[in-house]
Amino acid sequence: MLVLSRCTSQQITLTVPPSTTATEIKVQVVEVRGNRTRLGLMAARSVRILRDELLPHSPTAQNATAAPASNADR
Repeated sequence: MLVLSRCTSQQITLTVPPSTTATEIKVQVVEVRGNRTRLGLMAARSVRILRDELLPHSPTAQNATAAPASNADR
């Protein structure tokens, strides 16, 4: 399971390869504390999961200082 923390108005993007059919993606709320929510994401390894600030089109992509999330526990 990949666990990401998001604040109000922050987003994640899930990209499923076009050749993949019937891919199941599970999202679990792990914790809510103040204005932060921790989400657990379970999906096939072929599904790309990125915080929006890491996407090339994102205005904050060049300013992102956080390390990319690890997919090791997926």
